[in-house]
Amino acid sequence: MATNANGTGFWYPSLAGFAGIGLGTGLLRFAYTPIVPTLVHADWTSVPEAAWLGSANFWGGFGGMLLSLPISQKLPRQTILVFAMAIGVASLFACAWDLGFVWFAFLRFIQGLAGALIMALLPGGVMTNVPASHRTMAGGITIAGMGFAFFPSLVFPLIAHLGPSAEWICCGFMGLICLALAGPFAFRHIRGTTDVQQMNWQRLDPQARGPYTFFIIAYAVAGVSMIPDALFLSDYLVRSLNAAPPVASALFTYFAAGLGIGAGLGGIVAHRFGSLSSIVILAALGLGGNSIILIANSAQLVSVASFFFAIWVGGTVSMASIRTLELVGPNRHPTYWPVMCLAYAIGMGIAATGFAGLTQHGVPTLFFFWMVELFLFLFIVFALFSYRGSGISLVQDG
Repeated sequence: MATNANGTGFWYPSLAGFAGIGLGTGLLRFAYTPIVPTLVHADWTSVPEAAWLGSANFWGGFGGMLLSLPISQKLPRQTILVFAMAIGVASLFACAWDLGFVWFAFLRFIQGLAGALIMALLPGGVMTNVPASHRTMAGGITIAGMGFAFFPSLVFPLIAHLGPSAEWICCGFMGLICLALAGPFAFRHIRGTTDVQQMNWQRLDPQARGPYTFFIIAYAVAGVSMIPDALFLSDYLVRSLNAAPPVASALFTYFAAGLGIGAGLGGIVAHRFGSLSSIVILAALGLGGNSIILIANSAQLVSVASFFFAIWVGGTVSMASIRTLELVGPNRHPTYWPVMCLAYAIGMGIAATGFAGLTQHGVPTLFFFWMVELFLFLFIVFALFSYRGSGISLVQDG
């Protein structure tokens, strides 16, 4: 087993990264979607309110990404990460009490904020703690934590009769497990502040500037594209395809599994065949999955299709981290990766707010999936342009 200078090897940082992203994205963002049918059924919220709560989470993510660089310049990264993980777990437990829409909006915002800080700071810390030859694999395993929402989705149908409180408490205990796995690694090995002086456009290799810019745009478009499935899928299964709320929660496991498999698959394919091949394969799966969603009239078939679409979602996040690594190198990754994440958060926030407003005005969810088709094509165009004229795969970290 190869080890790096810190002696952490490959698996310990990778699994800690998986657990951290499992909390920050799998639980604090995606686990909400399979809870929505239970929230609506129990009259804790209406369908439009549930959409606005999703929007609050994504704008919290925008705030977290916006703050990640200046905060990590002033405070040690290990302090920020452990605090964000702890606050995230506490907010999951706090959602077990129905204290009104404003209460939930505040908590969902906090969850988005904490999750974004974890996503911005953890992957770079993992990659600098694994051998150079295994960084793409470690990045894929770390981002695969997005699929951690698979586990609560399995449990929710068994406890749905107990109401939303039980589901939120379930998420809280799963969050404690993630914190126990990721917190000690972050505290011991992701140390120091972020050197924002590395964020110098003139010091970035000229061949990397154009590709980096194009992939930022592509990643923002990807953020728009993933919202309908990530936010509205379970409700679509209930209201449009007549699935029972517990069944819709169970079927979300397809999407959650796709997130994790996609992130891991992206890292494996990039490790073996290069990042461009990985992006092309993932985009083809995303287009195919979304196309089936558009024509299917079965909840089961739509759920299976969402699995392939989610492979693209999870894989694209993984590939964005890997592509950033290729363009700026491992030492600058902790500085340039949050900028990439900020673009993604902007896309998600704008899309979540826009789709929530359209939902409130009675626009059918199926229309959102047609828009996904358009944005997927735009993503492919900008992602391919990020390779045009790029004669390097990895720049030096001078």
